[in-house]
Amino acid sequence: MDIERLLSRRLEGVATDVENCLITDWAKQAPENQAVLDRLESESTLREDLTTLFQLVDTTAGEARIYRMKSHIQQKINTANRSTYRMSRFTWRPYAAAAVALIILALGAYYYQHQLTLKPRQQGQRFTDGIHPGSNRATLTLANGQTVNLSEAQAGIIVGDGISYLDGSAVLNEPANELKNETIDQLMLNTPKGGTYQLTLPDGTKVWLNAASTLKYPSRFNGKERIVELEGEAYFEVSKEWSIRDRSKMIPFFVRTNSQTVQVLGTQFNISAYPDESAVKTTLVEGKVLVAPTIDHWTPTTIKPSEQATTHGAAIDISTVDTKQYTAWKDGRFHFKRTPLEEVMRQVSRWYDVDVIYSNGIPNETFTGKVSRSASLAELLDILRLSAIDVTLENNQLIVK
Repeated sequence: MDIERLLSRRLEGVATDVENCLITDWAKQAPENQAVLDRLESESTLREDLTTLFQLVDTTAGEARIYRMKSHIQQKINTANRSTYRMSRFTWRPYAAAAVALIILALGAYYYQHQLTLKPRQQGQRFTDGIHPGSNRATLTLANGQTVNLSEAQAGIIVGDGISYLDGSAVLNEPANELKNETIDQLMLNTPKGGTYQLTLPDGTKVWLNAASTLKYPSRFNGKERIVELEGEAYFEVSKEWSIRDRSKMIPFFVRTNSQTVQVLGTQFNISAYPDESAVKTTLVEGKVLVAPTIDHWTPTTIKPSEQATTHGAAIDISTVDTKQYTAWKDGRFHFKRTPLEEVMRQVSRWYDVDVIYSNGIPNETFTGKVSRSASLAELLDILRLSAIDVTLENNQLIVK
């Protein structure tokens, strides 16, 4: 009897009465068999098992790893069948754990299509590896150089006549919290590794700052143009602000990075401009933006929604992308889609505040899947290890072998 096929049909809800009877008979043959069936029919345990496999699906390298893993598990089962005492033909003998893995591997693609993703960690759960995921952490630097550690209980700040948290409470004690209207102060918001924070600018533009990022901005805009400077990654929802002198003209909004300038009118987009990456990526969700390298005063390139501009020095490449892959971090998720291992590990390094060391070079692997950014580092490492990637955590360093 092909128990793997029968269990697959049962989980898909298409097993016949005869097939269900065969499964029941098989489960009664041994406690190990019943344990396999119970685990597969439990939504919570099945979800836990499948989420360690979802990143293998939909990639050539992933399919190859699945094949190798299935072959390895099946070899163990066959070896056990030859070496242990003979039982009923409906029994898988002592290798119930391997049987579970084999069945789940066979069903992984089916359940991946139903978007089973890693559940967020529940409040109160402990992190057994000692490495916590990132949280709301940032520092605000004022014009006088004073540095303020912002509340981790808050998600963001609003810059207006003063500086307040999203719930309206003041960031600083009065009168230090007041911003003088007659002057334009330069402010800076910085997130460390393992930190993220929101910012509402004086014109109503909303900015989400990812980990290890810095945004420089004025306490108010001068009415002619709106300019901010970014290092790292941020998501922008730019408000439309009209010129006081000419109500038919919108005040342009500029985001400057080390290698490019983005001009927008009113739109939503993501910019990734980390100094440890070779290119700057601008991903447009809606509206229209102009992208220009900062060197040689090149003519700006226009990108449309669902397009991404990748700037390498003076060159700009335009491609069509799934924008959710590049904006999911704002909503608390990792979103990998054929993502190279090196890029995956950079995201992990920034969010969990760990260093990554490749002891034998960078493996030529890619990953696909979605994981909550509230997941523990241990859960992510389990995924990597199951994917034949040898990763260990030593003294706050991830060692990739």
